[in-house]
Amino acid sequence: MHAMLFIMLLLVAVVGTALLFVFWLVVTILRGITRLILGPGIRKRAGLPVHDPPDTRRCHRDSCMGLNPVEARFCRRCGQRLEDPQHVAVRRAAMFSA
Repeated sequence: MHAMLFIMLLLVAVVGTALLFVFWLVVTILRGITRLILGPGIRKRAGLPVHDPPDTRRCHRDSCMGLNPVEARFCRRCGQRLEDPQHVAVRRAAMFSA
């Protein structure tokens, strides 16, 4: 009885994993097709906000728009030289807790 339950649980786990993989594969293929048709910079051209993770910057070329670390001198996607980042002075205020 325990062996049959173990086999059933194993079968459910394998089928669930296979379904998740197929779903991931379909979504990845559809995203690739969409990027081929619309281009990588569609959000920027449509005027939609592009939220990048902190400490990153995008390549300045519209055909690339690759995401790079702030320290990078060259784009990781297309290899073009990145513009030097602008250094902006930031005023820091002390926070006191009561």
